[in-house]
Amino acid sequence: MTATLFWIGCKAWFKKVWAWCKKYWQFLVGAAIPIVIMILAGRGGNAGKILNRVREDHKKELDAIEKARQEEIDKLNRANAKYVKTIKDVEERYAELSGDLEDDKRERINALLEDSEEDPEVLTKKISDIMGFKLYN
Repeated sequence: MTATLFWIGCKAWFKKVWAWCKKYWQFLVGAAIPIVIMILAGRGGNAGKILNRVREDHKKELDAIEKARQEEIDKLNRANAKYVKTIKDVEERYAELSGDLEDDKRERINALLEDSEEDPEVLTKKISDIMGFKLYN
């Protein structure tokens, strides 16, 4: 009978301990972490090796991120330089072609004026067709 009373008392004590553990589990975890670290560090410095490896891996990851960022910046700079060069080339080509086009129009109008002595309205119509906009006489 005393053994049964002992186990009933133990069972009640374990229930109280379990209730306390459920309520204060953060305290238990906080106390367990330093103990685990001390045990691991006491075993020939495995924890130190692990921490060093974690630091090296973290540094490699940061370097990879920085390298990718720098490559992206370089790619954007190259694209911007190509854009500026293309715009400059297009503007130069446009200036050349528009100058040629104006010279061509001027020659056609001079040839028209020299070759014909037509009605001024017909000449105005032909000149406006060459220029691409309406002229009024």
